Amino acid sequence: MAAARRSRKTSGGTPSWSMSPTQLLSTSWSSKVQNQAAEAREANLHLGDLSVQANDRANAVSYYAAALKDWPKTAWAPEATLKLADALLATDRKTQGCAALSEFTRRYPDAPAALKTRAVQTRTRAACASSNSVSVHPSEVGTSVATDNASASR
Repeated sequence: MAAARRSRKTSGGTPSWSMSPTQLLSTSWSSKVQNQAAEAREANLHLGDLSVQANDRANAVSYYAAALKDWPKTAWAPEATLKLADALLATDRKTQGCAALSEFTRRYPDAPAALKTRAVQTRTRAACASSNSVSVHPSEVGTSVATDNASASR
């Protein structure tokens, strides 16, 4: 029984029996928060897709930007970046849309060929400069969306 207790380890490699209750709670809490953040990002991706289906590209931009916050390294992130670019271009934000396409190329060099082809086609259709040096962070897109929406409602 004692051997079984000693062999129990946490994800960090420290035996759980040698951790204080506070350490155990913070380790457990931290992993739960990370899981919830990942689930929230993916939920925002799906909400963006639903907004596009409802022809509400402005809200889609906000949702895609939230999904891409801190540029996650998930399997769906490259496609979400292209969806963000499409939504930005559809809402007459060419500079930001082209910047999102540049971020796609920079951050996801190993993206599937079909997505790379789609990025090139979108860049061509939008007449983006071939080497766009403007960088965009998803949080900046969300901020500009709020600003754009506020000015439109005045």
